[in-house]
Amino acid sequence: MTLVQLIRLMLDHLKIMFAVGIIMAVLIFVATRNEKRSYSSSALINTGLVSGSNLEKSANSRVDRNYTTSEMENILNVFNAYETKEEVCARLLATCFMLTKPDYLVINPKTWELYKQNLGQSLIDSLTDTTSFDHTLEMIKAYRDKDMNNKIYELLYSKDDLFGIEHVGTYEVSQSGNSDLIKIEYSTSDPGICKKTIEILIDVANRKHQAIKRSQSGSVVAYFEKETEKAQEVLKAAEDELLHFREENKIINYYEQTRFISAKKEDLDELYQTELMKLSAADSTRKRLERQLNSKHSLAEINDIIETKRLELNNINTQIAKLEVVSLDSSNTDYSEELRNLHKKADNLKISLIADAKDNFRLQNTTEGLPVQEILSQWLETIIIIEETKARIAIILKRKEEFNRIYAQFAPLGSRLKRIERKIDVSERAYLETLHSLNQARLHSKNQEMSSRLEIVDKPFFPANPAPSKRMMLVVVGFVVGFILTFGIVVAMEFLDNTLKSPKNTEITTELTLLGAFPKFPEEKNKKELVNYLQVKKRALDIFLQNLKLETKIGHHYERTKQVTFLSTRESEGKTFIILMAADELRKFGEKVLCVIPKKEKNTVFHFCSMEVPFDNHPDNKYYEIDHTFFEKQDVTDLVNLNGEDIENYNYIFIEIPGLLQSHYPIDLIGKSTLSLLVCRANRVWNEADSKVLRIFKKGVKNEPFVFLNGARVDLLEDVIGEIPKKRSWIRRLIKSWVAFGFKQKQKI
Repeated sequence: MTLVQLIRLMLDHLKIMFAVGIIMAVLIFVATRNEKRSYSSSALINTGLVSGSNLEKSANSRVDRNYTTSEMENILNVFNAYETKEEVCARLLATCFMLTKPDYLVINPKTWELYKQNLGQSLIDSLTDTTSFDHTLEMIKAYRDKDMNNKIYELLYSKDDLFGIEHVGTYEVSQSGNSDLIKIEYSTSDPGICKKTIEILIDVANRKHQAIKRSQSGSVVAYFEKETEKAQEVLKAAEDELLHFREENKIINYYEQTRFISAKKEDLDELYQTELMKLSAADSTRKRLERQLNSKHSLAEINDIIETKRLELNNINTQIAKLEVVSLDSSNTDYSEELRNLHKKADNLKISLIADAKDNFRLQNTTEGLPVQEILSQWLETIIIIEETKARIAIILKRKEEFNRIYAQFAPLGSRLKRIERKIDVSERAYLETLHSLNQARLHSKNQEMSSRLEIVDKPFFPANPAPSKRMMLVVVGFVVGFILTFGIVVAMEFLDNTLKSPKNTEITTELTLLGAFPKFPEEKNKKELVNYLQVKKRALDIFLQNLKLETKIGHHYERTKQVTFLSTRESEGKTFIILMAADELRKFGEKVLCVIPKKEKNTVFHFCSMEVPFDNHPDNKYYEIDHTFFEKQDVTDLVNLNGEDIENYNYIFIEIPGLLQSHYPIDLIGKSTLSLLVCRANRVWNEADSKVLRIFKKGVKNEPFVFLNGARVDLLEDVIGEIPKKRSWIRRLIKSWVAFGFKQKQKI
């Protein structure tokens, strides 16, 4: 469908489109005659998501856009939550219940009187505690949730424009641009309720938002507090285990003690080696001196004489050795005094031993001639040294055994102590980590508490004046919608229309070549009619006859009389009218035309532009009867009586046969046709039965039939006869040229 055709379609149905639009406008006007005036208020809230204080971020930290967007969506969802709307409705009603005197800033007194009459004063009094708003609210909720058939439930869950959740929930909550501000807008029929609703909404949403934040951070803080207590208990248990370990094993500082023991053991080992070397040297000296003395008898006597004092000296040396070894492990000054006394006593015993030995030794010189007294003194000193050294070695060996025992005790204690210390270290780090996490969670909880408070930037105002009425706009919209809806239906019907409708569609549907087309002619002439149907008829008829002459001449120039069969698949397609028009026009040009038509029940009269055109007003228009022999007719003369007229005298013979689906037809007669013309109405649907009967008909004729479209819409015939002749102003001609994109179109060269 072209743009021109679309505009023509609209113009054809303009009256009904205007009628539907006006009807809808009138209906809306009547429906809104009792429209309530609407009052609007708004508020602006700062969420603090970007510009608010934050304990967890530095001043130069970047803003997380995804987090901010998500938080903003969460806040908006809290405002739009169904439970929020329920709470707002209940609190709004409780606020009105608490009124002890009319308050225009809360609700219009006249309006509240109507609600009191509906609810009943006794019910309101039973649910109101003038001393406690919270108690009143709880009683309203309890009564509302008791069942679904009470007045409070019906009011709060209705479409009531003051307390009904369906209307209260129509408030609009949106982000103000790209900022962290939220704008709340609400409209209702009472100015006080409008302002109060926004105030209650902000309070309820703020409470819910803070509760959500507290629940999120509170659970985390509680978790880390519990984990910190567990970690502290584990750390204390490990420290108690270390304390018990040190008390049990008498350890003050294991590492210092082991370092001290190791150092003392090394000193003891060094002393032991020194004493061994000293003993070996003294023993070697003793043996040398005894060889020099060379008097075993005398030496034996001396040993017997000094045995007692030797034993005493040996005991003293043993005590001295013990004290000297012990003094290596201690810095006690008491040992020094005792050592001095023992050394003094040992020195006296040594002098006494030497004197006794000298008094009892009989020799004066050795075999080498050395003085015996001097050698004897050396021998005695050597003997004393040997005894002292042996005593010290014995003490050192005992001390080494003690060190080995201490080593055997301390060796496994080190690994146990290390394991306990590792356990304490792990427990301490775990405790510090959970303590740090607890501090972070508390910081986050405090930050959430600070940032979750929604601050009011612009408080909701009391709307003193109602909003402008939208009644006229609704009326206009109703008219436009009715107009456009009707036009849409017309266009949809046009596209969904399966009738033959246009010449192009007829050719596609019937698969035949179009020979001509007639519009639907008006029965009476209308002076206001813009289309010149007489000229349309003349042009369409001329084109049809020209095509008819050409098609009957091609391949049939040797035939003097051209037989044209007019057929249709159904009745009332307009075959007789077309035959009449064509024959009348040909006769004007001197052509002799015979029209053979089935006999009608009564004389047929066609009305064309207030002119009656009877069929039987010409002698060459003949009727024939359809009887049981109709199928056997061989020639035109078998159908009608020509009154002695030779058939060769006719230039054209137009034969009309009944509808192919309604009656049989003479096959032999039709087979002689020069041309077959299928006549179809434009306002009919072509179906499979038409196609089948046409295929059968084609088998009985020599040439492919043509198709003629009858009763088409006149504007659809431009493809056949060119531009439709009609009265057009220069404005219409200009608009049409623009719509058809003929911007440079002219009426002449």
